[in-house]
Amino acid sequence: MAYFNHAFKKAFVATLATQVESAGFDPAGAAGENAGVTDGILVSEDVHVSKLKSTAASEGMLLGPGVTGFFSSKTDKSIAIDKAECCPFYVASASIKLNDKQGPFHGGYQESNKSKVINPKFLRKAWMVDPNDASPAFLQIGGTPDNIAGDGGCLKEYLCGESYYLRVEAKGTAALRFANHNLYQTLQADGGCCTDPSSPTPVAENGLDIYKQWGTAIATNPYLADFINPILVVDGDSYAYSEELAAAAGLAVGKVYSAVTTSATNAGLILQGAYVDTKFGDCTFQTSDFYGKEPVQLFASEVDLNGDPCTFGGVCVVETCPGIQANGLGEEKVRELILSESYLQNFMSSDLRIREITQGTRAYDVLSRTASYGSFFLLHSVPRYSNPSGTYDNDQYLLEIIGSAATNALLEVQFDALIDECLVACEGVEDYTAVTDCSFTLPVA
Repeated sequence: MAYFNHAFKKAFVATLATQVESAGFDPAGAAGENAGVTDGILVSEDVHVSKLKSTAASEGMLLGPGVTGFFSSKTDKSIAIDKAECCPFYVASASIKLNDKQGPFHGGYQESNKSKVINPKFLRKAWMVDPNDASPAFLQIGGTPDNIAGDGGCLKEYLCGESYYLRVEAKGTAALRFANHNLYQTLQADGGCCTDPSSPTPVAENGLDIYKQWGTAIATNPYLADFINPILVVDGDSYAYSEELAAAAGLAVGKVYSAVTTSATNAGLILQGAYVDTKFGDCTFQTSDFYGKEPVQLFASEVDLNGDPCTFGGVCVVETCPGIQANGLGEEKVRELILSESYLQNFMSSDLRIREITQGTRAYDVLSRTASYGSFFLLHSVPRYSNPSGTYDNDQYLLEIIGSAATNALLEVQFDALIDECLVACEGVEDYTAVTDCSFTLPVA
């Protein structure tokens, strides 16, 4: 038995808002009757696959774009997967196009989008990915409340007449696109002149001045300023370098460095990854348009004059949150749908007028580029019992149902039941949702 090392992929859209059955609903009835749709999934049974199309306004927009269902391969009527009794079925969704014809001759564009027939015993894997928002990286340096609570030694003593160097790095795609290399700078802070230079014992200085110098150096650095938001923490209260950065950090107006005039018992810095990339609007949208999804990762360490961090006891640096990448971005899902439609010969033209004529904008009409979506994946194989090469092998197909977290939850229950009933050789629906529990709130006294 051999497998082609690539799975043919197809995307289905399940984003329509929940519908309810009308009072006179007849599953096999005439056009114009509402079918039950929950979280984009057709849950009513015995609805013929021909209902998966956009109808005239007079007949009601019933099972148009955004509805996906599961249908019997024998009757072409909708079934409940958890009650499928291991019978072959296929996935079908309504066409994303509203008009059946493009021009006076070419028609059939409202034909539903169907998968190959799926035999449950050839279902290889099922998994899902819920959407999650991006989360910035947070580094805590020195005497922040969290650092002090975890290690009293984070209240480092700074001496007069000494210079202190902090190496800060911003890594990731955003930094590479900006400078063609990871961004790194070594920033200097001075302990100031000693009151009595002849004294053999240096005098301890207020650490607030050191952190204030480091923070100001980051905020005004032409390389780091757009990637890192430095937040000064003084006795548990937070301040930003400028009112713009204070607003970006969610601090009250006026909580800027210049407001810190008194001595502090303890002080530190919180570095927040802050980066927004360029995005283009729908009008000139191309599938090759860049969109950023990798967060900036931050690193810092105190070093000596030669840049060596290992020759002395440096300041405490604790990574509170790594940058977390967003999943399920509309930018990504629109491109996946465009690719899937291209396999159906429904190409998205680069010419804006032809795109309009051929309903090429429908990809980002049914999916918003600014929203987030969940995805449910089915990997199955179709055996080739007769192959010209004489080799018994299988074609693999990967089906993606684009919906919401609620859509994933609904499908998870149904397919777990199917897998359990049919003793399919896989371990139920797997969840590949990213870790999203790293939340951090700036300390405010």
